[in-house]
Amino acid sequence: MLEAIDPDPDKAGARYIISDAKMATEIFIPMATWTLDTGGYYQSYWTGSGYQNVPSARYYNSMEARLHILDGNDLKQYRMVHETWADQTQEVVYRQVYNLLFRGNIPEVDTGYIKIFEYVKGAKVTGTVSPNETVKIGTKILTGQGRTFDYFQSTTSDSSGRYEFTVPYSTEGPISGGTQFDTSPSGPYVLRYGDTTKEVRINEEAVLKGETIQV
Repeated sequence: MLEAIDPDPDKAGARYIISDAKMATEIFIPMATWTLDTGGYYQSYWTGSGYQNVPSARYYNSMEARLHILDGNDLKQYRMVHETWADQTQEVVYRQVYNLLFRGNIPEVDTGYIKIFEYVKGAKVTGTVSPNETVKIGTKILTGQGRTFDYFQSTTSDSSGRYEFTVPYSTEGPISGGTQFDTSPSGPYVLRYGDTTKEVRINEEAVLKGETIQV
């Protein structure tokens, strides 16, 4: 959608996306109202002492939740570049519900109250393994507040054994003239398939230009 709203086909209509914890919790429905479709973002759940409305699968699939609550994990072209200090909000509850109802495994803590994400082309990581094999890539992200979270993707190779990931984080730090982010991988990406583990380093130019990294 960011690409579609810019008249230049080589550009996106926005580069930075800013979110705060209240957007992801208390005022989420007022934002959804702009789309004229607010149904299904919350569901009734029996807690043992009564029914309570909690976030649904549709909520966690929304971009706001995927960015703020899930830290952009599994997204291919969005990377967190900065977060502020944590504040006491309803985020902890939303994370608890995600772990309980959707088999998540994210820390049940308040994270950055404000988060800034950058939309990038993303570097393409490709290679060849056995046909129809599960391939995973991931790295640990360290924010400017000293918080860490996991970024990962998983795919299955095609019938010829080829796989491809698009990843948004540079492991080599910012460059002059680019975003001076303070949130980035604390080490290389780790690629796993079968009994094989490989480290992958990606420079900032590859992320910004959408270059291909052959593994």
